[in-house]
Amino acid sequence: MKTIFKLAIALLALFSFTACSDVPMPYEEPGTGGKGEPTTEAKGTGTATDPYNVAGALKVVNALAAGGETSTAIYVKGAVKEIKEIETEKYGNANYYITDDGKNEIYIFQSYYLGNRKFTADDKLSVGDTVVVYGKFTNYNGKTPETVGKGASYIYSLNGETAGTTPVTPSTGEPKGSGTQARPFNATAANAAAAQLKDGEKRENVYVSGVISKVGDFNSKYGEMNYYISDDGKESSEQFYIYNGYGKDGAKFTAATDLKVGQKVTVVGTLINYKGNTPQMQYGSKIVSLEGEGNGSSTEPTITTGKGITISGTTVTLTNANANEGTESTFIDLSRQGYEDTKTVTEAKFPDGTTVIFGKGEATTAPTFYTKTKGVRVYLNNTLTFTASKPIAKIVFTCDVYNGTNCVGNATATVTFSGNSVVYTNADPSLTKGGVQLRVQTITITYAK
Repeated sequence: MKTIFKLAIALLALFSFTACSDVPMPYEEPGTGGKGEPTTEAKGTGTATDPYNVAGALKVVNALAAGGETSTAIYVKGAVKEIKEIETEKYGNANYYITDDGKNEIYIFQSYYLGNRKFTADDKLSVGDTVVVYGKFTNYNGKTPETVGKGASYIYSLNGETAGTTPVTPSTGEPKGSGTQARPFNATAANAAAAQLKDGEKRENVYVSGVISKVGDFNSKYGEMNYYISDDGKESSEQFYIYNGYGKDGAKFTAATDLKVGQKVTVVGTLINYKGNTPQMQYGSKIVSLEGEGNGSSTEPTITTGKGITISGTTVTLTNANANEGTESTFIDLSRQGYEDTKTVTEAKFPDGTTVIFGKGEATTAPTFYTKTKGVRVYLNNTLTFTASKPIAKIVFTCDVYNGTNCVGNATATVTFSGNSVVYTNADPSLTKGGVQLRVQTITITYAK
């Protein structure tokens, strides 16, 4: 039966490719939503014994607000329709689509293998396999029903086989504390408390305690830093995001090395649920307790660069010296824009309408998307031109690492802020070829006040 289904899927795919220019596709393209009328009756209740079929899951997830998540993890059954990627080197997760009948589909994003284990080989899953996936689902950008990423889901059943009778729950952690100074929230409890807030609502004077699991970008102008905490200091555990926080007793940070992974902190500040879907601690929090030296693994020495550019580890920050940073921002993940592998990229559009043009500049090679990079490779003298509807205060790139080298562009790169436009050039006047590529994966823009 499995072989017959695989053959049916292959024939359907062949027909779609040969006829797509003549007749409408029977389903929406990946990443464009899948919100059309279901071709199969919705079935199931989302439990292990009665999982949703794909039509049932689509009905539930499409009813969520943009960015909303299912309140609990659910079970969804379908046949693997297309495998986008199985990553085995670092994260051990897979991206693929499942279907009821080859016409509808739902996206399984950054999901683990059978029994909530990481994928160790790319032949563990095949088109036509019948799977039951367990995890939370989200209505990504209001357009793409999919699983919550970063290993928050896994294959519960593969072709009728399970890894045991009791499903393994993804590591979301146990909520602890009450948010007071005497009993601070842990990361899980802080996320839960912030998630209950609507966009624009606040919960002030909340204490959260944990171990630093990741250090983000450092704002030298305002002495602020972004970082994450979890119960054990691991990124694989549930993390809570501290946005633009201050140091001990509210003092400004003076260097990107002021915080290190492994240090235990207690932070006091204001909880918000940014845009209604991103629990975090609002800018302006302060550390009331800081213990330990940490292991220093997340923060690397800041590289001296051209004016307005800071490089720290795999993070590149472009800062507008003539603008005060506001609270409004926008974000894009370049690995999820539908670019073809090894093909030139010319433009990307942020959710709020801001655009970035990838220019060849004076180079011989134009910016190119690579699936392995999970982003766009920007070569010597290539340019990135941002155009927004309002002034930009800061742009942050997160970048790839290749053979131990941080692909963060040349230290002599330049940036120019002018009105609502920003131009970044991966320049090095001493070179005519080579240099350090900027392998940018995600871009966060923060607008001026």
